[in-house]
Amino acid sequence: MKKLTADDIIKLLAAPETDRMEFKEAKNALPQSFWESYSAFANADGGLILLGVKETDGQYHIQGVDDAEKLMHELWNSVNNRQKISANILFNRCIYAVDCVGKTVVVVDVPRPSCHDRPVFVGPNPYTGSYRRNGEGDYRCSEEAVDAMLRNRSHEGGDHQIVENLTIADLNQDTLRRYRNRLQMRREGAPWNEIEIEELLLMTGAARRDEQGIVRPTLAALLMFGNFGYIVGEFPHYFVDYIERLDDNPRYSDRISPLTADWSGNLYDFYSRVASRLTADVKTPFALDKEMYRIDDTPIHKAIRECLANTLVHADFYGRRGIVIEKRFRHITFSNPGIFRVPLDVAIAGGTSDARNDVLFTLFALVEIGEKLGTGLFQLFALWKEHGWPEPQLQEQFDPERTVLTLDYNDPEDKAGETNRGIENQSNDIENQPNGIENQSNGIENQSNGIENQSNGIEKTPQIDIKQQQDRILFCLSEAPKLSAKELASDLGLSERTLMRRLAELQSSGRLHRVGPDKGGHWEVLDKNDESI
Repeated sequence: MKKLTADDIIKLLAAPETDRMEFKEAKNALPQSFWESYSAFANADGGLILLGVKETDGQYHIQGVDDAEKLMHELWNSVNNRQKISANILFNRCIYAVDCVGKTVVVVDVPRPSCHDRPVFVGPNPYTGSYRRNGEGDYRCSEEAVDAMLRNRSHEGGDHQIVENLTIADLNQDTLRRYRNRLQMRREGAPWNEIEIEELLLMTGAARRDEQGIVRPTLAALLMFGNFGYIVGEFPHYFVDYIERLDDNPRYSDRISPLTADWSGNLYDFYSRVASRLTADVKTPFALDKEMYRIDDTPIHKAIRECLANTLVHADFYGRRGIVIEKRFRHITFSNPGIFRVPLDVAIAGGTSDARNDVLFTLFALVEIGEKLGTGLFQLFALWKEHGWPEPQLQEQFDPERTVLTLDYNDPEDKAGETNRGIENQSNDIENQPNGIENQSNGIENQSNGIENQSNGIEKTPQIDIKQQQDRILFCLSEAPKLSAKELASDLGLSERTLMRRLAELQSSGRLHRVGPDKGGHWEVLDKNDESI
């Protein structure tokens, strides 16, 4: 926090008041309007209040204060008076006097407080005394905005609460099965792979026992694994929406929301359906792994997927307008209800994580989606700078509270004609491949980028060998023979290209057989555990 000089103040007077700057006279005493501005800055992103500046006909000039020491003493006494203001978020360097053109200006640098101190309000009532900055003025917060700040005060994540009228059986069992399959693939040999799903949910905080000892899902489990109808019963404004436009046509070319398809509508399934679509137009440099297969995942793929996961994890699901992700060619906007629980500059610098929904954070991190070190934004900004792309735009909006992240990743040499390629050319499911997998010897290498080829989590997991991948594929298809390629790849944490290779190998070895037409057919598992491979 750098102190202002006299020259700084003179320069500031030439500019009008902004959403982070306020001038007040305060010649003889502290004006009552000071506290409204204090509240307004504290409930937004902080700001400066300069005492001793007068406005005349739209021009600002230094009037000075008569007794700076007395004024600052009054300010310190009042800011510690809970009858006056709900919280003192100032420290010594926040209040100081500056001699300027022979007069004294008192500077009050209001920082952005911890979410646990908000709302900062005047008087005894947060609903009548909470303010926020809007352009050049302070305005009283809506009831919705105050409710959002009060929810953020909790030190315990907002997704711990038990859903009292539901049991584990009310969750989407297909989603739970696919999550468990992915966990077993990504955490090979982990002790929790052998326990019952109920015990796994209890261990992660996704379920808790009520007073009668009945295991019930928490809000995190409902959001992650529930069905849309049950979710909106607890979160009336819940909605997840992916909109894709690959050209200037106002109509979307693809859309995924709970209202557009027969699927669960929960967060895990939304992530599984959206992740590969988001990265379909990311360039993949030619490189081979140690098995001489092409590597179809890059740090850009991982960064975009992590942005998707963070959008889901950090959302305030009680907020309006839901989660909206809009995709154009090499341009993505992530938007979710709720603002950051830490200042933006702290979030971007990394190393500090304060998840609004920490059980959701854990559930995603367990299957290596997202990370928990608070460095994701720092890595994102560094990666974009390394490629010479426009800096990611991260914004907070108020009333209603929203966080919006915009990514552009166009290369200068891109041609306009490229804007229509990419996502629409992806395979939607295994059944749509012509004549089954066995006729795709050339097509396998052209499959689009998948959801998870390498770890994007906290740690790098051991390489899963081919036989383990094949066995897990057979296990999944024996339980759900009509799984799509995207769903199966997501379950197992594989890219679609790797999945297609494994399927072709299984067919060639006689362990897997395609039954029925390409569209609407299914898979028949002939041998789950062939020890000869």
